[in-house]
Amino acid sequence: MLHSCLVYTRSSGSSLVSVPNQRKSSYADWNAAAFFVQTTVTSYENHYAQLEAAVEDSDGKECSNLIVLLSELYNFQVVSCVLVFDIIRGLLQDEFTEFKIELLLKITRSAFPYRGI
Repeated sequence: MLHSCLVYTRSSGSSLVSVPNQRKSSYADWNAAAFFVQTTVTSYENHYAQLEAAVEDSDGKECSNLIVLLSELYNFQVVSCVLVFDIIRGLLQDEFTEFKIELLLKITRSAFPYRGI
């Protein structure tokens, strides 16, 4: 059974963090998972905002790596799909850039891999 915690983010409002129910699970475990996810999302938002505001070209590796980390957290059922879809929705706003398309490709390939038939 999974328990959920709310994590507040600037872009998505609040999102759920799922924490596996274990016999020795405590409120501190939930706080640790929620803190980690909130820090990761906040870091992603800060790096993304810096890249959007930057005049010079930068590679954006931090932002790209944080997208992959959040996608893997979704794969391990630590965060709900609401957070992933909010990030995708944020990338689809405004005009498309090469970097936004690269981030969209990374998050969709990592979080929703094609399994084939």
